[in-house]
Amino acid sequence: MEDDNIAVRILPRLKKQFPEIEFKHIDPLEGFMENLINQNEKIVIIDAVKGISEVTLFDDLSRFTAAHRRMTMHDFDLYDDLVLLQKLKKLPKIAIIGIPWGVSEKDIWNNLAKIIQSI
Repeated sequence: MEDDNIAVRILPRLKKQFPEIEFKHIDPLEGFMENLINQNEKIVIIDAVKGISEVTLFDDLSRFTAAHRRMTMHDFDLYDDLVLLQKLKKLPKIAIIGIPWGVSEKDIWNNLAKIIQSI
């Protein structure tokens, strides 16, 4: 889905603007949970979210839950994986940066950069 891959599309620009941060594209179907379980540092996930109108920082799952009903099936899977890891006490500290569904990179870049700098 074109609207759902904005995080992948902006990855080169993120790496260029924030060289001190390690950005990775991790396929949710290939080792996503294993990558989370083995982390000792805070993990920041960037993904497209339906139902929000601006770039939003979800700093814990309870904030993420409020928007859960408006998310795509991809996000639903992500949410379920995170809840499962939390219940197993295997979830590292996380932050989720939600990018509004269907927006252009130009429209969200300044707010996204401010949020990344604040984390």
